[in-house]
Amino acid sequence: MKAILCSSFTGPADLCVGEIDEPKPAGDEILIDVHAASVSFMDQLMVSGLYQMRPPTPFVPGTEASGIVVAVGDQVTTFAPGDRVACSAWTGGYAERMIAKDSKCVRLPDGVAFEAAATVLHNYGTAYYALVERARAQRDETLFVTGAAGGVGLAAVGNGRIAMGWLSVG
Repeated sequence: MKAILCSSFTGPADLCVGEIDEPKPAGDEILIDVHAASVSFMDQLMVSGLYQMRPPTPFVPGTEASGIVVAVGDQVTTFAPGDRVACSAWTGGYAERMIAKDSKCVRLPDGVAFEAAATVLHNYGTAYYALVERARAQRDETLFVTGAAGGVGLAAVGNGRIAMGWLSVG
């Protein structure tokens, strides 16, 4: 099957299309027919060798994707073939099919586009973790986001205004 391959940590310009074997899901994994994959700052850092973890090369980049479940491991009870899902994984999203842990996947409602779903988990999860777990932000506090132009910054504004109930967003 076709996939984008990273053979060295020299950045996005050196990624190339290649052929790999279709991955097989382990007991707690699902195999996904990828319909959309995000291109995030984390992916750019990963293929440039600037992220805190470096997978062995060659590898298929792509930390977030969405699609249709094709197969499930023997321990998976939450998902079944045909389910629409979004997932996060360290690698694999830039391929026709990828595997992901079932615990790192969410079911998509019918009205959610694959393209939108492929960009939500990391951005909103990172913003939520930063605001709630690290900053311990409280309702009715003022949230000041200095970098609201990227995915995590926009998600921080969205989490602050809607999910967290903060009234003042600066």
